Amino acid sequence: MDPPETHYAKTVDGLSIAYQVLGRGPIDLVFTQGWISNVDAAWDLPPLRSFFRQLASISRLILFDRRGSGLSDRPPQAESLALEHGVDDLRAVMDAAGSERAVLFGFEDGGMLAGMFAATHPDRTVALVLFAPWARVLKTPDYLFGWSEAEQDEFERHIAAEWGTTAFARWIGLPNGWDSPHSR
Repeated sequence: MDPPETHYAKTVDGLSIAYQVLGRGPIDLVFTQGWISNVDAAWDLPPLRSFFRQLASISRLILFDRRGSGLSDRPPQAESLALEHGVDDLRAVMDAAGSERAVLFGFEDGGMLAGMFAATHPDRTVALVLFAPWARVLKTPDYLFGWSEAEQDEFERHIAAEWGTTAFARWIGLPNGWDSPHSR
């Protein structure tokens, strides 16, 4: 199976969101990735390629790069990265792909987006699947799994100093089998 063609959906605020559709299964499945994605480059990574092909064997799989990530447009202001805009983007991708209803599969912070979409658009949601979702980033008294402000500051320092380098890739922790020059 060759990588699918990349298309673009227009958002309500005029941005272009990159998406791909593959598979012919009986249900639509929208995979809502975490904060780093690139729908074209993902096909160069054997573990992701295999994962996407497996999902496409049981569904019509819809992949997309969230605003500000991968092949999708960068918003002009940081406020444009709000979760509510992501919900609008997901709806635009589903509309462009011709998907009336879908199973939403949210990974990491993509789980927040999938959950918010399911809550605000139950008529377009068949089911919600979450894998390693984040409820929020920072720790609070009622959410002990988040990062402290010091950990968030350290993360931001690494991004500013090392983004796109092998050092950053290793610091965030690559999955087993991904620490190769090709994967990085």
